[in-house]
Amino acid sequence: MYNRVIHFVAVLFLAAACSYDDSALREEIQAQQERIAALETFCAQMNKDIQSLQVLLGQNFIGGYEAITENGAVCGYRLTLTDGSSIDIRFPADGHVGTDGSTPLPGVKKDDDGNYCWTLDGEFITVGGHRLQATGEEGTSPVLDIREGWWVVSYDGGASWQALFPATTAGPASSIFSGVDASSGTHVILYLSAGGSLTLPLKTSFRIGDDGSQEPLDFLVSASIPLELPYRMPEKDFSALMVRIRTADGSVQAIYTKSESVSRDDWTLSLTEPVFSHGSLSADPSVTVTYNGEGHDVTATLEAALIWADGSVTRAERHISATRPSGNQPGWFELPEMHIQKSGSYRVNLLDASQYYSSHSFSMAGVNYRNYTVCFSAGHHVPLWVAAPRHPVYSQKGTTRSENYRPDPGIPSGIQYYSKSIGGGCNKGHMLGSAERLCCSDANNQVFYYSNIAPQLADGFNTGGGGWNYLEDFVDKFECADTLYEVVGTWFEPYTDGHGISVNPVTITFGNRPDVDMPTMFYYVLLRTKKGNSGKSIADCDASELMCAAFVRSHSNALSGQKVSRADIMSVAELEKITGLVFFANVPKAPKDKCTPSDWGL
Repeated sequence: MYNRVIHFVAVLFLAAACSYDDSALREEIQAQQERIAALETFCAQMNKDIQSLQVLLGQNFIGGYEAITENGAVCGYRLTLTDGSSIDIRFPADGHVGTDGSTPLPGVKKDDDGNYCWTLDGEFITVGGHRLQATGEEGTSPVLDIREGWWVVSYDGGASWQALFPATTAGPASSIFSGVDASSGTHVILYLSAGGSLTLPLKTSFRIGDDGSQEPLDFLVSASIPLELPYRMPEKDFSALMVRIRTADGSVQAIYTKSESVSRDDWTLSLTEPVFSHGSLSADPSVTVTYNGEGHDVTATLEAALIWADGSVTRAERHISATRPSGNQPGWFELPEMHIQKSGSYRVNLLDASQYYSSHSFSMAGVNYRNYTVCFSAGHHVPLWVAAPRHPVYSQKGTTRSENYRPDPGIPSGIQYYSKSIGGGCNKGHMLGSAERLCCSDANNQVFYYSNIAPQLADGFNTGGGGWNYLEDFVDKFECADTLYEVVGTWFEPYTDGHGISVNPVTITFGNRPDVDMPTMFYYVLLRTKKGNSGKSIADCDASELMCAAFVRSHSNALSGQKVSRADIMSVAELEKITGLVFFANVPKAPKDKCTPSDWGL
């Protein structure tokens, strides 16, 4: 009986065993194997990304990039390095690895010394009390692995391992890169999943102009054109710049050293150097292109070459078009070259809209006379020049000094002085003097416009025995029956005169304005017939019958008591080179390149 029971139980047990369903167990094992495979794939991708990131950190530039597409969609970018190799950066898949545990997210951040250091989940990795460098001489990289169900990391190339947290997964594998932005055309930005980003400039992103366009650059006579170097270019990689103009009949070129200006044929090129700060580019260089020819609309190609420290060259070019206006101006002999255009009710310089022109005239005994023409600077709040004829008919005594200081109605009042007050150690210096316009009250009133007033030092320049007063008295002697044509002007750059007196720019409060630039020098430019009483018009004279010169003095009290000498005289052409102006534009025969001191009693 007992044996029968045992046999029955055994049969029942066997029957039960034969009917057991282990599919759930098998599914769980399969899922676990898939999770492990996903983790291993993810770990391999993370280590690959870590190595890619470290390689990219060592690149000053990348050579280029192209999109990686799958099924018609962009899924990443292939970055070409300057050595010709490439690195694929793929966008992360949707989802995230790690739910019960966590997913290690390596990244990089800049340390205080400028080197990149590794981070884990956004925090600096510290080994032996020091941050783990990703760049520099100590640069290394972490290595991830999964061992016995745990994420582990090695900071010494696999010699030792440190446990992080349990390795579990609940979604597709991700990446240490969270995104890529290559929209600028000048650099590629890699966004990191752990936070932060890495910007990689393109070595090929050398451009002429900063407008992001390749359309022709149009300008009037002259233009300063930025040369856009690769983004954050390291100073150690820069060697030189070269620019040139390519025309149908020749070229001009200038090679960058510190500052270089080259002129040939109809063009002048001048380069400014790039500015580097803490080893990286902080300000782009520029090239000033000036057309000196006679044509009014000319085209050419501006070419630039960026020469790297390794001897390689990156080139850029852009078409340019220069327009030279004809200089629409009255035909008065005293006038410098003017390029007039209307701006509302005012006349401005077509080449520099901050310069305003105003001309004044008056009637006397039924006859109309021109008084003077002024070019006034909205930037300096000071007249740049005043041009006028000098003749006894103007200076004959018919009135007294009016003291009628007020704004010039031909120039916006907002850019002139606010009052007749003085300041900065200066008094009110007339460009065209009151004594030179005493013929009638209208003529004298006009020389008291603020546009004819400049701040002049009161102690030894524009005072009794001052350096400017001596020069004014000297010029008075050359007023003549044939008419003396004069331009009285200012200058605002550092200047050293023939006496060795140097003056640097300074801004003062004058006329109740706190932003008036005090001139560094004043000058007279004079033209007349040698005889002075020939009865001939300047237009009917040959160059041999004319004399012209410039008299220039630094704006300094140190000239007190200094009478005019040969130290003060230069040719008009020499002053033109300093100021950039063209004097006596309506007198083509004026001997501007000659200066004979004896003609002026010196």
